[in-house]
Amino acid sequence: TIVKEKIRLLFLVVLSAVVVIVGLYFVFGYSPGDLGNLINKQGLEKSGKQGTSSEAGQQHFDKGLELYTADRYDEAVVEFTKAVVEFTKTIEIDPNHPDAHYYRGKSYYFLKQYDLAIADLSIAIGRDTKDFYAYYWRGIAYVNKEQSDLAIADFNKVIQFSDSAVFTKLATENQASEYNRQGVALFSQG
Repeated sequence: TIVKEKIRLLFLVVLSAVVVIVGLYFVFGYSPGDLGNLINKQGLEKSGKQGTSSEAGQQHFDKGLELYTADRYDEAVVEFTKAVVEFTKTIEIDPNHPDAHYYRGKSYYFLKQYDLAIADLSIAIGRDTKDFYAYYWRGIAYVNKEQSDLAIADFNKVIQFSDSAVFTKLATENQASEYNRQGVALFSQG
């Protein structure tokens, strides 16, 4: 029957997602929870784009990231909050600034203000529809809001536009994790 076929298909999706996640863990030695640290250790950040965000905002953001990866979260929150203030000033002066929304969005992400992160990253994507960095971070924000469909769509864009093998791998891994989350939710509904 149709119900049995849906259950079988759901089981195969969940099983394949688990296999991908387990395989990536054993092959690459990290879990999806290690994403921020891996990205920072690999130095995978925007660089060389036209224009730079306000110098003060960028300094606070970089310091916040350094503190975050050193597990000094309370201090990181202070720096990310200062970054938000500085990037907001930049946006007030130049609403079309090429990177201010991106970095303010990432600052909001690290402050766990996911709706604000998504809003700013969406503006950044609206300005550069092939900016896989912005798609990646917006996808991660959607993951934290448990909005799997939107996260998966963003990870598809990362895979489509990325020129970075590491980002493509991370997007694929997160995509598998979100399919798994969807499968478990559907399976538990009966």
